[in-house]
Amino acid sequence: MYPEFTVNEVKRCIGKMKRGKAPGEDGFSLEIIEEIFYADRLWFVEILNYCLRFGYFPRIWKESRIVLIPKAHKDLSSFESYMPICLLAIWGKLLDKLITHRLVNHLETNNLLNERQYGFRENLGTITALKAVNNFILIAKNEKQVTCKISLDIKNAFNSIKWADLINLLKKYRTPSKLLKVFNSFLKDRTVILNNGDRWNYNIGVPQGSSSGPILWLLVANEVLELFSEQENLLVHAFADDFIILLKASTSYRFTELSKEIMLKFEAWATKFNLVFSENKSRYIMFKVKKTVTHFPGIHLYGKRISYANELKYLGIVFDPNNSFMIHLDRIQEKNCAA
Repeated sequence: MYPEFTVNEVKRCIGKMKRGKAPGEDGFSLEIIEEIFYADRLWFVEILNYCLRFGYFPRIWKESRIVLIPKAHKDLSSFESYMPICLLAIWGKLLDKLITHRLVNHLETNNLLNERQYGFRENLGTITALKAVNNFILIAKNEKQVTCKISLDIKNAFNSIKWADLINLLKKYRTPSKLLKVFNSFLKDRTVILNNGDRWNYNIGVPQGSSSGPILWLLVANEVLELFSEQENLLVHAFADDFIILLKASTSYRFTELSKEIMLKFEAWATKFNLVFSENKSRYIMFKVKKTVTHFPGIHLYGKRISYANELKYLGIVFDPNNSFMIHLDRIQEKNCAA
């Protein structure tokens, strides 16, 4: 029998939620929710267990109001100058957090996520990801080999995935049936309320502002990472929706052929999950052994050649062809001088 939520489990989740946030459409702030919880813990937890027991996520908890926050120093006549913020019901955010915690525990306990996915995971992060990239480059350099690093950019990744695909992935990864039913309800009949009061039903993309959104994305990303086994001359890894492909070879002339099948696999995966790569924002860089790079291989995405970059930023660090990080240090110095 699948275990129900406990008082301590709910208490921990409430404790991790940020104070001072605006409430959703029901008007209940986190502070009010806490008062209700401490007034009658068993009754409070029973409401959440009812949802788990019957695979039900209340519709009002799935309503989100969109508030547009203007970005600093931007042209306010342009839609792109505003950042949309979703105001969600605190009750719904709590249930979302509870089922997300259960899903993460299921995935991690059963080792269902690829070890080369570094985003949204405990004990993995930017430092671990950057070390993996740097180690690959250093080993290649010691072997007198050239390294090619390809950075793939996905257009609107989190807003493009079909909910039916997410449910199918939850089934594939053997999500417990009661948890699966709650997620199925969670991803149905979601409503966005606009500033003018209009309501818009949607059925695509991971819900913005949700705890489960990033974890559901990991299931999608996992599908492409699993296509690539660890090889001496290849490393494919991801940090959330940032994908990096590292190749090494004795000469840069080989990268065109070596990258061909890899790029086709990424394209097929993207098509399957309603995703599109940006050919213009995807880039590659080479880390040289000799003083200069004399040949720039043709690396293609959707049949178009992606651009070579003299510097490539990844997880906040600027990589250069010498792997010296001097450009990164120069950028920091420029910011400090401008401050």
